[in-house]
Amino acid sequence: MNDVWVLAGPNTSFRQLLLGKSRLLFDRLWLPRFCNYTFLGSDTAPVGHGWHPYFMAPEKADVYSLEIEQQGYYVIDHDLIPTGELVDTFGASDLKPIGGTELNHCFVLEKGNVIKVKLINSINGREVEISTKGYPYMQVYIPPNRNCIALEPCTCIPDAFNNQVGSRYLKPSEVWELQFDITIKA
Repeated sequence: MNDVWVLAGPNTSFRQLLLGKSRLLFDRLWLPRFCNYTFLGSDTAPVGHGWHPYFMAPEKADVYSLEIEQQGYYVIDHDLIPTGELVDTFGASDLKPIGGTELNHCFVLEKGNVIKVKLINSINGREVEISTKGYPYMQVYIPPNRNCIALEPCTCIPDAFNNQVGSRYLKPSEVWELQFDITIKA
């Protein structure tokens, strides 16, 4: 059976990547590898950045395993706003089956130059790897119907303008460089 990964991209509602025996349809040109932001204002400004790729497959999210180089995750309240409490996972980064786990977690990634997150299909072994530089957090979300998994690299946690976790302020003419790559292994 083929896996279908749907990725949102600029200037289009969706771009589709079909992983099968003979086809790999992926126009990498629409997904920026490097992001460079230059602030053009005259005073400092708060900024935050995140990507929101959703990976969809015929199987439910339950057949996947996830590996994140992370230090913990932020607890959220009933309105999905982080409470400020950080659950320490003691740097756990082993490959873990998702199974029926409900996920809407903002993980704190391990400190380092380039961070990698892997999603592996336990039925056919297909793998998605996200590498980031400059994104210290990864929001992982599985919707109630469990037909996809979002792996969302971000520079701050949700509600950062209020909680200040991961907040960054750019000065006039300051350049901010970020990197984000997706690698598919069929």
